[in-house]
Amino acid sequence: PPRSTLFPYTTLFRSGPRHAEVLAHLGWHSEDDFEASTRLLEQALAEAEGAPELSASIHFFLSDNWAIRGDIERARIEAHRAVAYTERADAPVLLASGLAQAFFLDWMCGRDADERQLDRALELERTLGRVGLVGPPSMTAGLYLMGMGRLEQAQEAFGRALARAEAEGIEYIRSDVLLRLAVIAVRTGHPREGALS
Repeated sequence: PPRSTLFPYTTLFRSGPRHAEVLAHLGWHSEDDFEASTRLLEQALAEAEGAPELSASIHFFLSDNWAIRGDIERARIEAHRAVAYTERADAPVLLASGLAQAFFLDWMCGRDADERQLDRALELERTLGRVGLVGPPSMTAGLYLMGMGRLEQAQEAFGRALARAEAEGIEYIRSDVLLRLAVIAVRTGHPREGALS
């Protein structure tokens, strides 16, 4: 929903976790203005009172926002904070995606990135039903493996992400995966396969 339709609900609750949840939803739906989205999410975090699942979600989206805004180190820190909260919450979807994202950002920042963390995320993903709008670990694994030049493994990971996106009807992940698969097809000398994707 547009921000204008959600704004009145911010006045229905006093400061605290319920109000934080409203602010967080405002932040998640302000994708046309990432600075405003970040401010709303940070305000929501201040009011969340450490509620594990809510705080994990907020940190997870803050990580995305900072990555989009070009501050990868800050995105990395937020991803690790998200994982710390998901370890205390009963939120396996967030935990799987958070572990994968924290691993990927560690790697992007040149930190020690332990592939066992990514393996744990992928193992968790295999036990999950619907992931929804949270990025699946298989997508993150595909990006990492592609960056490492391990194209056959990347293709397999992207294939799993594509199957999940198509099953759940998440078009923005599906289109992104198809683009990556097309690039891999060209790089491996099979451009026709990429065109057919």
